Amino acid sequence: MRDRNTFKRVYLQYYPVLLVYGKTIVANEAMVEDAIQELFVSLWEKRVDFDAIQSLENYLLISLRNNLIRSQKKLRTVEITMDISEPQISDLTKLDREARLTKLIEQLPTRQREVIFLRYYKNKSYQEIAGMLDIQYQVARNFSYRAIQFLRKSMKKLSSMVVSLLW
Repeated sequence: MRDRNTFKRVYLQYYPVLLVYGKTIVANEAMVEDAIQELFVSLWEKRVDFDAIQSLENYLLISLRNNLIRSQKKLRTVEITMDISEPQISDLTKLDREARLTKLIEQLPTRQREVIFLRYYKNKSYQEIAGMLDIQYQVARNFSYRAIQFLRKSMKKLSSMVVSLLW
């Protein structure tokens, strides 16, 4: 790949997706941004031919994930921050429910967050997810099932708390 315009176009197209995905793995946004930069520097230095890659998005997501895992191992600490504090109860508007759901997703274990992101935000099949995360198909489905069960239970609990406060 010697075409700067193609490289720039790919970078601009996939940067937002990579950033969101990276933050499902590591909550430290600066670490994710650094890993994305390292990924694209590496691609540029190796002159990777984007046309030769079957699924560019999958390639970039897997590469970013590997970069973040290597970075975490170097630091010897996992910087996953979760806001476990009880949310303030207010009227459950659609935006409020979405915000609460986002907070709950942040509480999921890393692998469950990854599966939820890939399945519901990137519309990947369980087979694709299994390949990307190097896990078995059934494990991907189990992670999704457990995550959804947790989210349903937590959202139901929040809703019942609101109802009890209104009575």
